[in-house]
Amino acid sequence: MFSTLNTIISDITKIRRQNRMVTTIFSSLNKGKVDGCVGRLTVALDKFKVNISYLLSTHGLPVT
Repeated sequence: MFSTLNTIISDITKIRRQNRMVTTIFSSLNKGKVDGCVGRLTVALDKFKVNISYLLSTHGLPVT
């Protein structure tokens, strides 16, 4: 999960560093990158939730 978060941060940082003119002209390209980041983050969070639920259930703790 940490490597996924680091990749997302790196991608967003690259977008932030772009010249505003370039960002405006290539906004659809950047939107695709951001959408990819959101997708990867969603998958990572889902995996995290599953792992936490498993850990809680194996230790007899309530899973909500």
